[in-house]
Amino acid sequence: MRDLSDLENNRVYKWKLPPRNIRGRSASFSSATSIESTSSGQHRTYNTRFNKQKNNARRTPPGNKSAYKAVPSTSGSGNKVINLSDIELTQPQLEVLNLGLNLSPTAKFDAFSAVKDVHLFARKLLLKNLHHKSPNMGSELTPETTAELETLENLTELLREQEQPYESKFPKSLIPKSKKFPPLTLSTNIDLFVKLVTADLKNVPTKVCEHKMAIEQLAKRTDIVIKPSDKGGNIVIWPCAMYEKEVNRQLRDVNCYRKFTFNPLSTFCSQLKILLGRAVDSQVITKKQMEYLTIEYPTIATFYALPKVHKNKLSPPGRPIVSGNNNFCEPICKLIDYVLHPLVETLPSHLKDTNDVLRKLDGLQLEDDMILVTCDIESLYTSIRHEDGIFAVEQFLKMSAFDGEFCTFILDLL
Repeated sequence: MRDLSDLENNRVYKWKLPPRNIRGRSASFSSATSIESTSSGQHRTYNTRFNKQKNNARRTPPGNKSAYKAVPSTSGSGNKVINLSDIELTQPQLEVLNLGLNLSPTAKFDAFSAVKDVHLFARKLLLKNLHHKSPNMGSELTPETTAELETLENLTELLREQEQPYESKFPKSLIPKSKKFPPLTLSTNIDLFVKLVTADLKNVPTKVCEHKMAIEQLAKRTDIVIKPSDKGGNIVIWPCAMYEKEVNRQLRDVNCYRKFTFNPLSTFCSQLKILLGRAVDSQVITKKQMEYLTIEYPTIATFYALPKVHKNKLSPPGRPIVSGNNNFCEPICKLIDYVLHPLVETLPSHLKDTNDVLRKLDGLQLEDDMILVTCDIESLYTSIRHEDGIFAVEQFLKMSAFDGEFCTFILDLL
């Protein structure tokens, strides 16, 4: 393991291993040297020091100055940044990248967002207070004005919605949530809590941290693209030219992608609206479910690629990803996943994760002439023809408990 004093003073690596017996010899390793004692009483001394500077030197293959370079470690756990560009990163930039791309550093305090979150939390407390039906609830929620009476009726309506038996093919997570906000004066305790927390928020410091500045500096750069690696948990810094070359190479595949001369989003949204309207008229879904499956202001899906550095560190190929967050088909994708996921788990070839594979291999008896074989299919999902995929889904839906009209609706969405 690496000693803290060596890390601070930029010295050597030190290895510490517990004593162990190796073929009748007792061996032990110290921080600087290792002394091995043999059965005859002789001692042999080995130098276990390594040159840290030599191991961490930049390694650039001949004739390729922009190739992969090993960057200095920023912590004892090792460096995760793979820099394929020519830029030199500062120490705060390396530190913030090693903390991961999901890092949320302490930023400038936003008083409005904090007060909004406090009120949303208070709303949940009020609804919990009503749903709990405590004995003292009646005395605390006694309406005195017309506005309070109207609010209490809205809360009671929400309570009735929660208590109604749910008879639908959709889970509650696929139903739009209520946006009604009761006044805080319905509960003196919650009202006091909001006032005290809001007063304390005025004393929160607003200093911008060093990591926040490093993120802003990296975000302003237009000559690099920072992406997580496809496997391994690394952070890869791609030169823009290399990234655009790889993305264009994949988009030129006419078997998987097609270029539009116009924005087809409005056309797709109109087709989806007609399809959902027919489903409501046929009582396959309700109006609330149609409201959930419709996005009022959808965005266009984003295409990007993740570097496969486990295949090539110098010029990694990219794994194509289409991010459909807030896209017009995001809600219907959740519905289709809800319907098909239980059917997929019934397949004999279904493997959930690595632990599932290990459980199935546990106790497996192999003969002498048997070997375990794995395979990988390149571009699996884009290689599946749409007609064949829809036909396979149709066969499994016929074996499910869903009725014929609902199965037809799912196939139309596909």
